[in-house]
Amino acid sequence: MMTTINGEHLCVSLVPLFNQLSLPDQKRIETMVHHHHYQRREIILSPGDEGKLMIVEAGRLKLYQLSENGDEQVLAVLGTGEYVGEQWLTGPPMKQSLRWLNKTPPFAN
Repeated sequence: MMTTINGEHLCVSLVPLFNQLSLPDQKRIETMVHHHHYQRREIILSPGDEGKLMIVEAGRLKLYQLSENGDEQVLAVLGTGEYVGEQWLTGPPMKQSLRWLNKTPPFAN
């Protein structure tokens, strides 16, 4: 469940890595979060993009890669409260793509 302080959401509270921290520490990390709203089917990250930690505040996100013949191979569909990207923070550029599946829900990274 996402923590709300004075009507403001703390997206980082959805991530197990952060939700065990004290509220002041969560607030400090939340100041580094950028909230985005994406259109349905919008591609958020493409192969070769720099990796980020992506938190799904609400909605669904598809992680996929293209096969050699151009077909989408779905690796995961993430929903509200799920996250992806920790493996990309220190590794090489990603090889997968992320696509937003909902119309215009919030999203944080």
